[in-house]
Amino acid sequence: MPDTYSPKRISVRRRFVHLMFRYFYSIIIIVLLPLIIFAYRKKLTHNDALNGRSFKERFGLLPKSFQANGIHIHCVSVGEVNASIGLIKQMQIDYPELVITVTTSSTTGAVHAKNMLGESVQHCYLPFDIPFCIYLFYRRIQPKLVLVTEVEVWPNLMAYCYKNNIPTILTNARMSFKSLKKYKKLKWLFRPTFRQFNVICAQSSESFNNFVAFGVYKKQLKLSNNMKFDLTLDSRDVELGQALQAKLNPNLRPVFLAASTHEPEEKIILDAFKKLKECIPELMLFIVPRHPQRFEDVHQIIKATGTKVIRHSKTKHSFKSDDWDCVLIDAMGKLKACYSICNLAFVGGSFAKKGGHNALEAALFSKPAIMGPSIFNNPSICEILKEKDALAVLKNESELLGIAKEWLLNADLSKELGAKGKNVIAENAGAIEKTMQIIRSVMQ
Repeated sequence: MPDTYSPKRISVRRRFVHLMFRYFYSIIIIVLLPLIIFAYRKKLTHNDALNGRSFKERFGLLPKSFQANGIHIHCVSVGEVNASIGLIKQMQIDYPELVITVTTSSTTGAVHAKNMLGESVQHCYLPFDIPFCIYLFYRRIQPKLVLVTEVEVWPNLMAYCYKNNIPTILTNARMSFKSLKKYKKLKWLFRPTFRQFNVICAQSSESFNNFVAFGVYKKQLKLSNNMKFDLTLDSRDVELGQALQAKLNPNLRPVFLAASTHEPEEKIILDAFKKLKECIPELMLFIVPRHPQRFEDVHQIIKATGTKVIRHSKTKHSFKSDDWDCVLIDAMGKLKACYSICNLAFVGGSFAKKGGHNALEAALFSKPAIMGPSIFNNPSICEILKEKDALAVLKNESELLGIAKEWLLNADLSKELGAKGKNVIAENAGAIEKTMQIIRSVMQ
């Protein structure tokens, strides 16, 4: 494997210490397993899009139809799936003979992977990080290469790959200062785990330096930049947006989009929306909750404020948009279409202290965006967009109304700021090709 790092064999003492920590870690997972199973089964049972999927996947038990000797790529949830789509498609071009197995941890990630990739890949849940479950999973798919996206690293999974000489790459790797502090508290478990990767593709200079500070060897690290910048417009999203416009907003009222929201962000946005309506009476609000299991709860939250709301799932035909002020998008796979028809977007997870979701999706459609103070998931992206005036990062909820009002009332300014966001994407693209060069060198 030219120009790539081969994980070092550690001393007997350190190997023993790491093994003891892994045993203790595995015991904790096994003890908590009944609670974990209850939480995961509830999510799977209540998701119609995943009918036919077996909970046995969580234990590494896959259907006999699953093919082996391909590439395994793990994406935690929706954000990681989005970041990896371009990479997966490029791998399918470079290695058409190899089956790609995509795993996710969350139910929303599983639904999104199914919607975005269809039958072009094998997709299932990543099994619980228990040695026997990992063994069953990899015995079935026997990958030639394992890719882990961004930051979710599982010690027993990595130990299996390391022991069986399966090359591993951490793609689009992110290590924020907050993550660094957390990992340092468990360094005896996670430092050896990170050192087992053949290559870690850091998405930013900050992440690169934080990996070094944690104890990752520099020979393992490559600065590949952030794959999230490698976004391209999909004509299907544009067409779906046009269909939504014709169906939900035929009168072309201005739209304020609340994207990927968490509790209590719907209430915050609804409070601001009521005040915005005083100066922009024709304004509409589209709300897209992050998790489908919250659709009904969010519907009740909207109704409780007295806002006239209709659910997307209840509108089989077009309707008079003047009769409604708010549309709840209670379906997966519609978010980008909503970005294409909005005038201004709020990106969720940023007032809810979830670290904020991907503001580049708004920039892709040349729309200015607003976020709350919690942006630790994508700090470098937010900083670049903020510097170019395509994103407003608010210190508190009280600033939301002023910025939204200014940008909604000034259409020319909004278009100018949105165009700056689109330029940011064009100027920073290229991470997928850098990552593919690394994958090619490892696969030789």
